[in-house]
Amino acid sequence: MCDKKVSVIMPVYNVERYIERSVYSIINQTYRNLEIILVDDGSKDNSGKLCDYFAQIDNRIKVLHKENGGLSSARNAGLALASGVYVYFFDSDDYIRNDTIESCMRDICDADLLSFGFFALHILFLSKKKSLNAQHLRGNFPAKQH
Repeated sequence: MCDKKVSVIMPVYNVERYIERSVYSIINQTYRNLEIILVDDGSKDNSGKLCDYFAQIDNRIKVLHKENGGLSSARNAGLALASGVYVYFFDSDDYIRNDTIESCMRDICDADLLSFGFFALHILFLSKKKSLNAQHLRGNFPAKQH
């Protein structure tokens, strides 16, 4: 496995409800050679203060506070600070398994680019009388009943 530094860039804008789970999912990665860049894009809630708190508890975290310029502007500002060999763009309302970056680093040693999708599980509450079963989890949902 490669042991090259990965810069994780997370634009942050008014996400105080989600940011803790997101940041901890990065801090707790099994792959430790990380630089975590939190770009506060002019948040009006407590997101910026939370970014500063995270920087105090983990020395891999850098925080940049800037005027609001949008997602691309925040990512570009993070890229300007990044010193890693690889960059991982991470949204501030996302979270990942603790071994995600380690798995990526196993795959990327002989590649220039690694791209992957995501898995979303949506639980439907069909009615109080119906229960969720294995068929629902496979994506075989019953037709809508009127």
